[in-house]
Amino acid sequence: MQELSAQQREMLVNRCDDYQDHLACIFEYLLRKQQTLSLETFIPSCKTALNRIESVRKKGGRSRRPRIPHWDCDLSPNWKIEVDERNLCGEPGKTTFIIGWIINVEEGLITRQSTVLTISFEPEEDLFIGDTCVCKAGKGIIARRFHFDYQLFHYQTDQYGDAMPESHLQYGGKIQSESLGNDFHHGILEKLELPRIPMPPYDLSFVFDFILRQTENPLRTLVEDAEWKNIIKEGQKIWLDNYYNKCNQFISGAEKNPTFYEWLCEKATYL
Repeated sequence: MQELSAQQREMLVNRCDDYQDHLACIFEYLLRKQQTLSLETFIPSCKTALNRIESVRKKGGRSRRPRIPHWDCDLSPNWKIEVDERNLCGEPGKTTFIIGWIINVEEGLITRQSTVLTISFEPEEDLFIGDTCVCKAGKGIIARRFHFDYQLFHYQTDQYGDAMPESHLQYGGKIQSESLGNDFHHGILEKLELPRIPMPPYDLSFVFDFILRQTENPLRTLVEDAEWKNIIKEGQKIWLDNYYNKCNQFISGAEKNPTFYEWLCEKATYL
Protein backbone atom coordinates (compact mmCIF):
# COMPACT_ATOMS: atom_id res chain seq x y z
CA MET A 1 0.00 0.00 0.00
CA GLN A 2 1.33 3.43 -0.95
CA GLU A 3 1.91 6.04 1.72
CA LEU A 4 -0.18 9.18 1.72
CA SER A 5 1.46 11.95 -0.28
CA ALA A 6 1.99 15.35 1.32
CA GLN A 7 -0.86 16.75 -0.78
CA GLN A 8 -3.23 13.92 0.20
CA ARG A 9 -2.39 14.34 3.87
CA GLU A 10 -2.98 18.10 3.71
CA MET A 11 -6.38 17.59 2.07
CA LEU A 12 -7.41 15.03 4.68
CA VAL A 13 -6.27 17.27 7.55
CA ASN A 14 -8.29 20.15 6.10
CA ARG A 15 -11.32 17.90 5.76
CA CYS A 16 -11.01 16.83 9.39
CA ASP A 17 -10.92 20.42 10.61
CA ASP A 18 -13.83 21.38 8.34
CA TYR A 19 -15.78 18.44 9.70
CA GLN A 20 -15.20 19.63 13.28
CA ASP A 21 -16.97 22.87 12.32
CA HIS A 22 -19.74 20.90 10.62
CA LEU A 23 -20.30 18.71 13.69
CA ALA A 24 -20.52 21.79 15.87
CA CYS A 25 -23.21 23.19 13.54
CA ILE A 26 -25.22 19.94 13.82
CA PHE A 27 -25.20 19.88 17.62
CA GLU A 28 -25.76 23.64 17.99
CA TYR A 29 -28.76 23.43 15.65
CA LEU A 30 -30.37 20.55 17.56
CA LEU A 31 -29.83 22.31 20.89
CA ARG A 32 -31.53 25.44 19.58
CA LYS A 33 -34.47 23.40 18.28
CA GLN A 34 -34.95 21.29 21.40
CA GLN A 35 -38.22 22.90 22.52
CA THR A 36 -39.94 23.37 19.17
CA LEU A 37 -39.10 19.85 17.98
CA SER A 38 -39.36 17.90 21.27
CA LEU A 39 -35.68 16.98 21.22
CA GLU A 40 -35.32 16.70 25.01
CA THR A 41 -33.96 13.14 24.89
CA PHE A 42 -31.22 14.25 22.47
CA ILE A 43 -29.93 17.04 24.68
CA PRO A 44 -27.50 15.19 27.01
CA SER A 45 -25.50 13.63 24.17
CA CYS A 46 -25.65 16.81 22.06
CA LYS A 47 -24.27 18.90 24.92
CA THR A 48 -21.52 16.39 25.69
CA ALA A 49 -20.50 16.05 22.04
CA LEU A 50 -20.58 19.82 21.44
CA ASN A 51 -18.45 20.44 24.54
CA ARG A 52 -15.95 17.89 23.26
CA ILE A 53 -15.82 19.46 19.78
CA GLU A 54 -15.47 22.97 21.19
CA SER A 55 -12.62 21.89 23.48
CA VAL A 56 -10.76 20.51 20.45
CA ARG A 57 -11.31 23.72 18.48
CA LYS A 58 -10.22 25.87 21.43
CA LYS A 59 -7.04 23.91 22.16
CA GLY A 60 -5.92 23.88 18.56
CA GLY A 61 -6.96 27.37 17.51
CA ARG A 62 -8.96 28.21 14.40
CA SER A 63 -5.95 28.77 12.09
CA ARG A 64 -3.69 25.89 13.14
CA ARG A 65 -3.73 22.79 10.87
CA PRO A 66 -4.37 20.31 12.29
CA ARG A 67 -6.01 22.03 15.23
CA ILE A 68 -5.23 19.09 17.48
CA PRO A 69 -3.73 15.80 16.21
CA HIS A 70 -5.55 13.22 18.37
CA TRP A 71 -9.14 13.32 19.57
CA ASP A 72 -12.39 11.36 19.56
CA CYS A 73 -16.07 11.90 20.17
CA ASP A 74 -19.29 9.88 20.38
CA LEU A 75 -23.02 10.01 21.15
CA SER A 76 -23.65 8.96 24.71
CA PRO A 77 -26.45 8.24 25.31
CA ASN A 78 -27.58 7.22 21.82
CA TRP A 79 -30.40 9.04 20.07
CA LYS A 80 -33.78 7.26 20.06
CA ILE A 81 -36.65 8.01 17.69
CA GLU A 82 -40.02 6.31 18.16
CA VAL A 83 -41.81 5.95 14.84
CA ASP A 84 -45.55 6.26 14.30
CA GLU A 85 -47.97 3.38 14.77
CA ARG A 86 -47.66 1.98 11.26
CA ASN A 87 -46.46 -1.42 12.45
CA LEU A 88 -43.21 -1.29 10.49
CA CYS A 89 -42.36 -4.78 11.67
CA GLY A 90 -45.70 -6.21 10.53
CA GLU A 91 -46.97 -6.84 14.05
CA PRO A 92 -48.56 -4.58 16.71
CA GLY A 93 -45.93 -3.07 18.94
CA LYS A 94 -43.40 -0.25 19.32
CA THR A 95 -40.65 0.36 16.77
CA THR A 96 -37.67 2.52 17.76
CA PHE A 97 -34.77 3.77 15.68
CA ILE A 98 -31.57 4.10 17.73
CA ILE A 99 -28.59 6.08 16.41
CA GLY A 100 -25.07 5.70 17.73
CA TRP A 101 -21.97 7.45 16.43
CA ILE A 102 -18.23 7.57 17.07
CA ILE A 103 -15.28 9.31 15.44
CA ASN A 104 -11.54 8.80 15.96
CA VAL A 105 -8.84 11.21 14.80
CA GLU A 106 -5.13 10.40 14.67
CA GLU A 107 -2.38 12.69 13.40
CA GLY A 108 -5.05 15.19 12.37
CA LEU A 109 -6.82 12.64 10.11
CA ILE A 110 -10.24 11.05 10.49
CA THR A 111 -9.11 7.44 10.80
CA ARG A 112 -12.52 6.01 11.71
CA GLN A 113 -16.12 7.15 11.78
CA SER A 114 -19.06 4.85 12.43
CA THR A 115 -22.72 5.80 12.48
CA VAL A 116 -24.82 2.90 13.75
CA LEU A 117 -28.53 2.52 13.10
CA THR A 118 -30.38 -0.06 15.20
CA ILE A 119 -34.08 -0.83 14.75
CA SER A 120 -35.66 -2.32 17.84
CA PHE A 121 -39.16 -3.78 18.13
CA GLU A 122 -41.19 -4.44 21.28
CA PRO A 123 -44.23 -6.60 20.41
CA GLU A 124 -47.53 -6.35 22.25
CA GLU A 125 -47.89 -10.13 21.97
CA ASP A 126 -45.43 -13.01 21.70
CA LEU A 127 -43.69 -12.75 18.34
CA PHE A 128 -43.40 -15.91 16.26
CA ILE A 129 -41.49 -16.82 13.12
CA GLY A 130 -43.17 -20.00 11.97
CA ASP A 131 -43.66 -22.06 15.12
CA THR A 132 -40.74 -20.47 16.95
CA CYS A 133 -41.27 -17.69 19.48
CA VAL A 134 -38.47 -15.20 18.85
CA CYS A 135 -39.57 -12.55 21.33
CA LYS A 136 -41.89 -12.53 24.33
CA ALA A 137 -44.48 -9.78 24.81
CA GLY A 138 -43.03 -6.94 26.85
CA LYS A 139 -39.47 -7.74 25.79
CA GLY A 140 -37.66 -6.43 22.72
CA ILE A 141 -35.85 -7.71 19.67
CA ILE A 142 -33.13 -6.10 17.55
CA ALA A 143 -34.75 -6.41 14.13
CA ARG A 144 -32.06 -4.61 12.09
CA ARG A 145 -28.64 -3.10 12.69
CA PHE A 146 -26.52 -1.18 10.18
CA HIS A 147 -23.04 0.30 10.44
CA PHE A 148 -22.27 3.20 8.09
CA ASP A 149 -18.49 3.06 8.43
CA TYR A 150 -15.52 5.02 7.19
CA GLN A 151 -12.01 3.78 8.01
CA LEU A 152 -8.97 5.34 6.40
CA PHE A 153 -7.04 2.59 4.63
CA HIS A 154 -3.68 3.58 6.02
CA TYR A 155 -4.97 3.00 9.56
CA GLN A 156 -6.77 -0.31 9.00
CA THR A 157 -5.32 -3.30 10.83
CA ASP A 158 -4.23 -6.51 9.15
CA GLN A 159 -7.28 -8.43 10.39
CA TYR A 160 -9.34 -6.82 7.62
CA GLY A 161 -7.10 -8.04 4.82
CA ASP A 162 -6.91 -6.21 1.51
CA ALA A 163 -10.59 -6.21 0.58
CA MET A 164 -12.19 -3.83 3.08
CA PRO A 165 -13.72 -0.79 1.34
CA GLU A 166 -12.66 2.42 3.01
CA SER A 167 -16.30 3.55 3.12
CA HIS A 168 -18.81 0.74 3.54
CA LEU A 169 -22.14 -0.50 4.89
CA GLN A 170 -22.10 -3.38 7.34
CA TYR A 171 -25.23 -5.30 8.36
CA GLY A 172 -25.01 -6.56 11.93
CA GLY A 173 -21.96 -5.82 14.02
CA LYS A 174 -21.33 -5.76 17.74
CA ILE A 175 -24.23 -4.58 19.89
CA GLN A 176 -23.66 -2.47 22.98
CA SER A 177 -26.21 -3.68 25.54
CA GLU A 178 -25.79 -0.58 27.69
CA SER A 179 -27.33 1.49 24.88
CA LEU A 180 -30.40 -0.71 24.55
CA GLY A 181 -31.02 -2.30 27.93
CA ASN A 182 -30.84 -5.95 28.86
CA ASP A 183 -34.38 -6.96 27.83
CA PHE A 184 -33.56 -7.06 24.12
CA HIS A 185 -33.05 -10.27 22.21
CA HIS A 186 -30.38 -9.90 19.53
CA GLY A 187 -32.08 -11.21 16.40
CA ILE A 188 -28.86 -11.02 14.38
CA LEU A 189 -25.45 -12.69 14.63
CA GLU A 190 -23.27 -9.88 15.91
CA LYS A 191 -19.97 -11.69 15.23
CA LEU A 192 -20.68 -11.97 11.50
CA GLU A 193 -18.88 -8.94 10.04
CA LEU A 194 -18.97 -9.69 6.30
CA PRO A 195 -19.76 -8.53 3.74
CA ARG A 196 -18.70 -4.91 3.93
CA ILE A 197 -20.63 -3.30 1.09
CA PRO A 198 -18.86 -0.41 -0.73
CA MET A 199 -20.87 2.82 -0.61
CA PRO A 200 -20.42 6.60 -0.43
CA PRO A 201 -19.38 8.04 2.95
CA TYR A 202 -22.28 8.69 5.31
CA ASP A 203 -21.86 11.06 8.22
CA LEU A 204 -24.10 11.44 11.27
CA SER A 205 -26.34 14.09 9.71
CA PHE A 206 -26.97 12.02 6.54
CA VAL A 207 -28.17 8.98 8.49
CA PHE A 208 -30.33 11.11 10.80
CA ASP A 209 -31.85 12.90 7.80
CA PHE A 210 -32.84 9.86 5.74
CA ILE A 211 -34.40 8.13 8.78
CA LEU A 212 -36.63 11.14 9.43
CA ARG A 213 -37.59 11.32 5.76
CA GLN A 214 -38.65 7.67 5.55
CA THR A 215 -40.75 7.35 8.71
CA GLU A 216 -43.65 9.08 10.43
CA ASN A 217 -42.16 10.49 13.62
CA PRO A 218 -42.33 13.60 15.85
CA LEU A 219 -39.22 15.09 14.19
CA ARG A 220 -40.42 14.78 10.60
CA THR A 221 -40.70 18.55 10.06
CA LEU A 222 -37.01 19.06 10.84
CA VAL A 223 -35.87 17.83 7.43
CA GLU A 224 -37.84 20.58 5.65
CA ASP A 225 -36.23 23.37 7.66
CA ALA A 226 -34.02 25.56 5.45
CA GLU A 227 -31.24 25.78 8.03
CA TRP A 228 -31.12 21.99 8.39
CA LYS A 229 -30.97 21.55 4.62
CA ASN A 230 -27.98 23.91 4.50
CA ILE A 231 -26.26 21.79 7.15
CA ILE A 232 -26.81 18.70 5.00
CA LYS A 233 -25.45 20.50 1.92
CA GLU A 234 -22.28 21.46 3.80
CA GLY A 235 -21.86 17.81 4.77
CA GLN A 236 -22.21 16.87 1.11
CA LYS A 237 -19.32 19.17 0.22
CA ILE A 238 -17.11 17.61 2.90
CA TRP A 239 -17.86 13.95 2.19
CA LEU A 240 -19.47 13.50 -1.23
CA ASP A 241 -17.99 16.01 -3.69
CA ASN A 242 -14.53 14.43 -3.78
CA TYR A 243 -15.93 10.90 -3.54
CA TYR A 244 -18.03 11.26 -6.69
CA ASN A 245 -15.32 13.22 -8.51
CA LYS A 246 -12.89 10.40 -7.74
CA CYS A 247 -15.39 7.77 -8.93
CA ASN A 248 -15.98 9.73 -12.14
CA GLN A 249 -12.24 9.97 -12.81
CA PHE A 250 -11.88 6.24 -12.31
CA ILE A 251 -14.77 5.29 -14.59
CA SER A 252 -13.54 7.70 -17.28
CA GLY A 253 -10.34 5.68 -17.51
CA ALA A 254 -12.05 2.31 -17.06
CA GLU A 255 -10.36 0.65 -20.05
CA LYS A 256 -6.99 0.68 -18.26
CA ASN A 257 -8.28 0.22 -14.72
CA PRO A 258 -9.48 -2.77 -12.71
CA THR A 259 -13.22 -3.15 -12.22
CA PHE A 260 -15.01 -0.46 -10.21
CA TYR A 261 -15.74 -2.64 -7.19
CA GLU A 262 -12.25 -4.12 -7.28
CA TRP A 263 -10.94 -0.57 -7.03
CA LEU A 264 -13.34 0.28 -4.18
CA CYS A 265 -12.20 -2.76 -2.22
CA GLU A 266 -8.48 -2.31 -2.82
CA LYS A 267 -7.30 0.77 -1.02
CA ALA A 268 -9.12 3.58 -2.82
CA THR A 269 -8.75 6.72 -0.69
CA TYR A 270 -11.65 9.13 -1.19
CA LEU A 271 -10.09 12.57 -1.08
